[in-house]
Amino acid sequence: LRTLRLLRASSHARELRKMAFALQHSASTLFWAVVLLFLVLYTFATTFTQGVVDYVEEIEDVSKTDADNIGDVSTADADNIEDLRFWFGTLPRSLNTLFACLT
Repeated sequence: LRTLRLLRASSHARELRKMAFALQHSASTLFWAVVLLFLVLYTFATTFTQGVVDYVEEIEDVSKTDADNIGDVSTADADNIEDLRFWFGTLPRSLNTLFACLT
């Protein structure tokens, strides 16, 4: 009776060994997939951050240099600029925002 139980348990151990083997050999693939995902996120975060900084500087320069447009930035535009600065104003914040959008 014990021998039968031992044989039955060994068949389950074989399946467990197969699953452990598969996990062990897929870890390197998972690692490189995460690295690739981070590189794509970093590229887009850099692009978005630079675009937001350029846009905000352009809006501020136009409103400062053009005498007709001084104080002409509407409240909605000011709110949008503040949102852009908050979500994409720095590279770490852009990475966080893009990761949150992804997940």
